[in-house]
Amino acid sequence: LIVFTSIEDAKLKQSIKSCLDSGFKVVSMMDWDLEKSTEFGIGLGLIQDRQSAISREELSGLDDKDFESMADLLLVYSQPTADQKLNVVRTLKRRGHSIGFWGTSADDLQAMRVASVSFAAVNQADQITQHNAGCLILKDGFNAILDLALQARSAYESLRGSVRWILSCSIAQMITLLIGFGVYLYDSSLETPLLLDVRQIVWIQLVIGIVSSISLGKETNIGNLQYNRPQQVPPFLPPEQSWDILMRGVIIALMTNVAFVVSFKTTLNLQLSQTIACTTLVSTLLASSTQCHREQWESIKNRLSNPRWLTVTGFCIILQLAVIYVPFMQDIFNTESLVELKQWLGIGFLSAIMIVLPLNLSYRPRTSPAY
Repeated sequence: LIVFTSIEDAKLKQSIKSCLDSGFKVVSMMDWDLEKSTEFGIGLGLIQDRQSAISREELSGLDDKDFESMADLLLVYSQPTADQKLNVVRTLKRRGHSIGFWGTSADDLQAMRVASVSFAAVNQADQITQHNAGCLILKDGFNAILDLALQARSAYESLRGSVRWILSCSIAQMITLLIGFGVYLYDSSLETPLLLDVRQIVWIQLVIGIVSSISLGKETNIGNLQYNRPQQVPPFLPPEQSWDILMRGVIIALMTNVAFVVSFKTTLNLQLSQTIACTTLVSTLLASSTQCHREQWESIKNRLSNPRWLTVTGFCIILQLAVIYVPFMQDIFNTESLVELKQWLGIGFLSAIMIVLPLNLSYRPRTSPAY
């Protein structure tokens, strides 16, 4: 909920419409008489008729109980006093709204202090109001609030998607090792209970846990606020995503183990099989990151439009190729060159599955109606 005092701006009407479409409720407090305030509110698209506007005198005649019952319906206030502004903010907060108050003068200071967040523009507010504002708008005026909301919502969704991916990576690595140990207990022909060499495990942590995380700090905003307006802040990791994280980890682990077992049964070369398993795990985890943000195809589009993610992913692939083919890297990480095309085709096939597999069970909060 955004409350602001009178602002005259050529782009204000479009900004108000965007706010309403985005799920905000906009309340205007004007310094004009009731008739002019009502006309201006209708012109902005805030109200449809006189019933949603109220003057200072009419507001004074209402007791607290009557006003609280009408607070959600009143969207235009004509010449309210400082105490009335404060009462409006307190009443709306009691009714469960989060309040953003746009102040322009010293009369707004009390309401600004009580609001959840207070705004002031450098070209519209006096020095005292600017000093007491929680958020000082340097340019773009009221439009900056829309940009701020988009960034906050996008950052929250990106952080949730990143945590989902990192958790699925950790689960995949853990299950890979557990299944490998089970295969070792079942098949005595294996020379080691570890499906991956310890040095390869450290390498995977380096590539996935550190290098790839660099790309998580920058996301490309996709979509309009109108289509992403949660009724309430969703849980950071809702129950619907727990299944997604677990199944993603299990499937990646199974793919890695299948690649290892098939290679070992075919070649009886433990070092080569571990190299294939390590490469499969890295490639499938990188491919899985395309699905861990928002909706599946929107997430893929978001990844492909993020130059930093593309750069870091390419760098990870180059590092993995270096581990496979550079002699001194082979000695460090106990790997062997992959010389057969079918080995790469198998790894590429498994990675492609993680891109198109419809596992994404993203949490979809209910959207609030536009006010």
